[in-house]
Amino acid sequence: MDVRAGAGHEGFGCHIAFIPRGVFGEFSKVEEEWAELLDARRQGIALMDPQEFSDLPGAVRGHLSAHRPGIGLDDLVRMAAATSRDFAAGERAAR
Repeated sequence: MDVRAGAGHEGFGCHIAFIPRGVFGEFSKVEEEWAELLDARRQGIALMDPQEFSDLPGAVRGHLSAHRPGIGLDDLVRMAAATSRDFAAGERAAR
C-alpha cells in the first residue's frame, strides 16, 4: 500500500498522508483504516488515534463477512484470549 507522508488526499479530512481508498469487504479497506491510524499517530492528535482505531473492527468485520462467512469478531476475540492465555502460561514465546 502506497502511503506517502505529506502528500495529502482530498476527501480524507484531517489526514496528511496519501491514503488510497479501500473497498469495503476487501482487505484493502483494512489497509486503509490501518494507514489512517498510522497517520493519526504520526500527527500526534490525541482524539484521532482512538477514532481511527474504532474504524478497524468495521473493516475487519466487512472482510470476514465477504471472505470468511461464519467467522465474526467474537471469534477473533476468543482466539485472542486463547493466545493471551498461552503467552501468560509461558506456553508460547514472544518472537
